[in-house]
Amino acid sequence: MDKVVENVQKAFGVQLSRSMSEDEYLEKMNAAGDALAAGAGQLPPDVASGLIDTVVDQSILTKSGLIRMAKVDRKWEQHKIGIGTRAAQAATEGAHPFGSKKATFSKIDIEPKEIIVPIDVSYSMFEENIEKQTLQTHLLSMFGKALNNNIEQLLLTGNALGPHVFLNELDPAGSATQVCKDTFLGLQDGLLKRLDAGTYRKDLAGASMGHDVFSDVFLTLPSKFRNRSNLFFLADSNSFQYWNDRLARRGTGLGDGIITGERMMNRWCGIPVYEVPLLDQTPVFVEHLSLSTSATTLRHKPVQGTNQFVVTAATITGAAGIVPLVEGTDYTVDYSAGTVTLASGTLAAKVTYRIRPSLPLLTKGNMMVGIGRDITLESERDTRGRVIKFTLTAKLGFGMEEETANVFGYGLSTSR
Repeated sequence: MDKVVENVQKAFGVQLSRSMSEDEYLEKMNAAGDALAAGAGQLPPDVASGLIDTVVDQSILTKSGLIRMAKVDRKWEQHKIGIGTRAAQAATEGAHPFGSKKATFSKIDIEPKEIIVPIDVSYSMFEENIEKQTLQTHLLSMFGKALNNNIEQLLLTGNALGPHVFLNELDPAGSATQVCKDTFLGLQDGLLKRLDAGTYRKDLAGASMGHDVFSDVFLTLPSKFRNRSNLFFLADSNSFQYWNDRLARRGTGLGDGIITGERMMNRWCGIPVYEVPLLDQTPVFVEHLSLSTSATTLRHKPVQGTNQFVVTAATITGAAGIVPLVEGTDYTVDYSAGTVTLASGTLAAKVTYRIRPSLPLLTKGNMMVGIGRDITLESERDTRGRVIKFTLTAKLGFGMEEETANVFGYGLSTSR
């Protein structure tokens, strides 16, 4: 058994009773905190491996087949061999083939980057789980869920440019008028950013979720990748529900089954459609642009809403809060045309805005996620707040093996 968990269980080895006095209880909790702190540090390989397995088991993206998740030490190198066009020829006795195809070799390097996951555990939770002797299971499950949610959010919406968000979006007590760089989402490019920079994109031009948009995205994919058993769509929760709402309005057994919940439609023409709760209906997009008094075209049509469009100087990278430019005073946005215009002067700007829903079509196993084995767990006690503060540190990195085997469908309607 690993040292951290062993020390915790030793500290909590004596059954706590609700009849204990507060002094006795606090004495046990202090001993437990000291033991946990003494054992804090890098998790042994078997425990780190178990934690990663917990993440894999809970990940919708893993279950969908999108990603291959591996435990890595420092860097994950994935080698690729390509032939290109057809190499096979008809065999003729006594004759040599007329030429041959040269194989190409390439390598994908995935460099894991460090993240931290802070979690507070109340004294009462410790008390309840110690009495049932389920502390290890609960801790691993809790850390696994937290790590999984963070990994999925970064994997889906990460953008290495680092979106600027209002402080109260990261902390409810933060400013509603100042913005800072979201350093977590800025760690590396996620799936949507990689797909948007890829070869095959399909503008759905505000169309509603339904058969035609699925077909348009599917037909954009090169025919050599159209093996339906190897493909799947991802959809945000709202778009997924809109599609089922449309089918539910049909006066058929399928429609009745959707209304009663007996039959949710999660396939299109044999291709699975996965609802991903962590995929925002209107995901964040970031661009570095040279703005002026002439209209500058954005890569996507922005979604209009309060604090949905943020313009700052591109050179600002710190975490401290800054006041962004004011829409309507410093600049104007034409949401229909997808352009932004400064009121005066010029500016090398970072523009953070929300875009319409997307409908990615993906090939199974094409996304690679590497999680470092060197996971650490540290803790400190907050006796006044009656919590133990845990900090989980891990490293992760992403890579895509074949970007042409996917299609980025974007620009769906935000309504039914």
